[in-house]
Amino acid sequence: MNETDRNHYLKFFPSLNIKYAVDDNNSLSAELSRRIKRPDYRLLNPFRWYTSKFDYSVGDPFLKPAYISNAALTYMHGYDFYVKLYGSKTSDDFGNMVVFDKNDVRSQIEKAGNYLDIYEYGVDAEYSVQCGSWLEATLSGQLTYSSYNSNSTSFDDVCGWGCGLSADCHFYISRNFSASLSVEDDVPGYYDYRRRNNAMNFNCGISYTNSKKDFSVMLNAEDLFRTSSPKYYYYSNGVRQDFNNYNDTQLVSVTVIKKFGNLFNKIKNMFESSNKEEKSRL
Repeated sequence: MNETDRNHYLKFFPSLNIKYAVDDNNSLSAELSRRIKRPDYRLLNPFRWYTSKFDYSVGDPFLKPAYISNAALTYMHGYDFYVKLYGSKTSDDFGNMVVFDKNDVRSQIEKAGNYLDIYEYGVDAEYSVQCGSWLEATLSGQLTYSSYNSNSTSFDDVCGWGCGLSADCHFYISRNFSASLSVEDDVPGYYDYRRRNNAMNFNCGISYTNSKKDFSVMLNAEDLFRTSSPKYYYYSNGVRQDFNNYNDTQLVSVTVIKKFGNLFNKIKNMFESSNKEEKSRL
């Protein structure tokens, strides 16, 4: 075809970490790194997978890897508190996006591609607290500002805020009873180019363990309010794409554990090699 293709495979991905101990309880650290992210087989598969007689999903075997550059500054106070400021740039990020033909409502194709260059800035924080002997809790939060620069004429540049909050609590009611409560909430904002509504995952449980520690019963409930899957949308060729899929993760489970004897904790007098049987056949 009188064409020349040049592929350069030699890439460098350096990592630099510097830590400074202010005193026994306080420390500062800085990080610089460059990484690579490669697409999985599903995104590379060129064969069509039909979701209806009009719609199909298809991968791209010529996807390029994405390159990620990170910078972060972290402060830690003992093992109880840390806060991290960070920034990152992702070049040629890939994924599946629905490409919509506004002139033909029957043409809707989910294609894989290197669609976006992403700039992200944010702060992470986590705090662990213990109240006497009855409560242990871990509180965390993340605030991000993301800018998505499109590499495709089908999608516009967008930018916006995102925020995630979580609380993981363990209550020790007595020597035999304990309870747990876990809440994760993603506030409305931009995540992976998509404008998402609020999503909250609420889990709780209670457990009983006898005094001998050889019998326990646990009752757990996950996604109690069925709110863990958010609605989201984005625009393709100027047409708004709304997604209202609910992946059912709501469940209630009962787990019973009983330990019998001490059969599996006995100490062997001697250890046998893994190929003993093979040697005996020689």
